[in-house]
Amino acid sequence: MDRLLSVLARRPALGWAVTFTYVVLVFLSHDEIQRLSKWLRDTLTPALWTPLVIAALVATTVVTTLLVERRLCHSAVRSEARIAWWTSVGLAVVCAIVLFAANAEAIHFAQYAILTVLLVGLVGRLSWAALLATLIGAADEAFQYAVLHSRWRVRFDTNDVVLNAVGAALGVALVLVFASVRRRRAGEPRPSLPHVLAPLALTLALVGGGGLLAFGRGHLGLYREHAQPQTVVLLSRSKRPVTRWKTPRRQRSHYVLHPGVALLVSVGIVGALGLFDRRVSYSSPTTS
Repeated sequence: MDRLLSVLARRPALGWAVTFTYVVLVFLSHDEIQRLSKWLRDTLTPALWTPLVIAALVATTVVTTLLVERRLCHSAVRSEARIAWWTSVGLAVVCAIVLFAANAEAIHFAQYAILTVLLVGLVGRLSWAALLATLIGAADEAFQYAVLHSRWRVRFDTNDVVLNAVGAALGVALVLVFASVRRRRAGEPRPSLPHVLAPLALTLALVGGGGLLAFGRGHLGLYREHAQPQTVVLLSRSKRPVTRWKTPRRQRSHYVLHPGVALLVSVGIVGALGLFDRRVSYSSPTTS
């Protein structure tokens, strides 16, 4: 991982080009991934497909955890890396149980963990990389809602926004475990808490505060029945759910997050990750 991050840091033009290409591929691949998942499920039958997916996820988690624990034996930031890894894995498990409409949604974790690793190499800060990845993830969901599926009677998928944020947390954990990260020494300058949390406060003010203002003025609607003549943004083209626990046909029972809750959860995840910047310092080694 150090070699990859070092190349990205030394050649930012190439790094941004690779990252941009990766983001475009993520944005455009959703329907293809869904079609592949559906084809596999129908070919193997749900009775076989679901256990296979669960077994693959469990095996991946176990193998990765063994690699992580082996790496941590020689880590300079063992406690921070272990906290980041197990907290991120725990969040992923909770999301899988509560928020997954289909097992294939685990792809969000991998997609945004990889993106966060790329961004760490480019921006050099764990908190900024996680914030950028989470914002890109929200833009990804907006693209699906407004462009890819503009004719579908669906909602802006707040669940997937949170899944992408958890993927960013996994990416930060992977950097802490597998990259050259050291604990900040006593007396060494460290980012102040306001400096670390300022981007998140700005995001919360713009998205949350701006959303409340737009909703109050009738420019933003959460559900179809909120639509007014002056509505500019409608976050759901379907009706308000009777219950937030949904069991659609041929999908898993899952909880549908309110947009405000999804925003607070995402900001909370990224804010917690930002605290690692006060304790540890990432330094890309010189490539040969």
